[in-house]
Amino acid sequence: MRRAIPLAMLAAAALVVAGLVLAKRDPAGKFTENRDAWEAYDQGERLLQSFRFAEATAKLEEAVALDPGLGMAHIALAEVYNKTGMPDDSRLHRVIADSLADLTDNEESRLLLQVRLAGGTWSRFHSQRDSLVAAARDLCPDHIVVLVSEANHASGAGEVETAERVWNHILEINPNYAAAYNYLGYLYLANGEYDKAESAMRRYAFVAPDLANPHDSLGEVLMYVGRYEEALQEFKWALAKQPDFFHSYMNMGRIHFARGEVDRANELFDQIRAEFEGTDMLHYAEIIRLGALFDHRVMDDYITYADRFIAEFPKSSLVQNVRLRQRMARQELDLALALLDSAKMAYRSEDWYPQDSQKRGQVEIEQVRYRGLLAEMAGDYATASQAFRQSLEYRASLPPHERLFDQVHLALNLAPIGGFDEARRVIRQALSLNPRLPESLLVAAAVEAAAGEAGEAHRILDALDRALELADEDYPAVLDVRRLREQLPEPGQI
Repeated sequence: MRRAIPLAMLAAAALVVAGLVLAKRDPAGKFTENRDAWEAYDQGERLLQSFRFAEATAKLEEAVALDPGLGMAHIALAEVYNKTGMPDDSRLHRVIADSLADLTDNEESRLLLQVRLAGGTWSRFHSQRDSLVAAARDLCPDHIVVLVSEANHASGAGEVETAERVWNHILEINPNYAAAYNYLGYLYLANGEYDKAESAMRRYAFVAPDLANPHDSLGEVLMYVGRYEEALQEFKWALAKQPDFFHSYMNMGRIHFARGEVDRANELFDQIRAEFEGTDMLHYAEIIRLGALFDHRVMDDYITYADRFIAEFPKSSLVQNVRLRQRMARQELDLALALLDSAKMAYRSEDWYPQDSQKRGQVEIEQVRYRGLLAEMAGDYATASQAFRQSLEYRASLPPHERLFDQVHLALNLAPIGGFDEARRVIRQALSLNPRLPESLLVAAAVEAAAGEAGEAHRILDALDRALELADEDYPAVLDVRRLREQLPEPGQI
């Protein structure tokens, strides 16, 4: 599974250390005199890496109860509280860990605590990260805390080759350090190297056969390239190993949406609601559900679930985005444009807007995409195609699976204005990654139909029929296939 999109795994990984390696290379006495506390921490750390949050919480709470001065346990507990929607408790243990970092007598363990804390922007050590890592590199260059910090920093800075080298160095030290395969897999995924990502995730599953996460991570890679049945099997294996593994339910739901099984997908997301009511995980799952409904044009359901989301999460930073899409789903284009303009003015008045170029860029990219969608819905295909070209330029550094939406809509808007050659090139790129995505196949068929290539259009529609063999009868792509076939001459008449 991807950690809180895109590459949000880096923030989490900055706090995570392999308990097995740490235990081997660091006698408990360097961090605590209480070996029972160390053993509880070590088990909790491993459980945290396995995404077994409830068990990890119990062990880490036991560790800090046995030794309130065990800084590593407080950091790990802050991490698990953050992941399970307990921000106040997370903040408390971050503060405790921050204060304990100066009180550790052992020089090496004190420095390692500070390096680990420096990975979080909230820590007073964050601004000293480079100097702390340099000092730790001199004192203990091959320590897992130091290497993980270096790998995560390189990944966050876009230094893919450096990150890959450091993760591989960790594996040279300990070939069974499972987390390194996971991070390498996501590094390759973010770089659009899907074969290498699959290989890394398979090795991850091999060295950690009892964990759910390797199967979920492998399933995610397979999902992006349209190998849906294989991906579903991996998610089922993950759930067999850990029945409450939230991300696998969510990923299975995403595949069901893509195959047109809307009712089945909604049932899975409702299971998540029942299991994670009142947590940040529910907020995240509902955003994923809304995104899938909108992308696959299931607009009636989108409107319904958007109403509920706004009522349940009125303070969410994403409410404005949800409202905008809801206006579009209702075909209220003038109101949607007004909301988009209002959002733009509101962002520009924020203190961070002139200072945070990365966040400002993300806002501007989304603005371009929404203006393209609004132009498309208004029938202004020239303006829409230009907007989606610009959006793709902005997203050039992203992996192909994160550019599919813009490619589909660029090709869709090129066809009505006669840009058949460019439309074919763009949509074929999308299909080369995922040949099963209904929207890509539908647009490819529509382009051929508009270009007068009825035979090719029928061939693509046949492939789309196979992709939608499990789809609900009222799935939008199913209805669109029917309409497009009615407009084309029968295959025998071509």
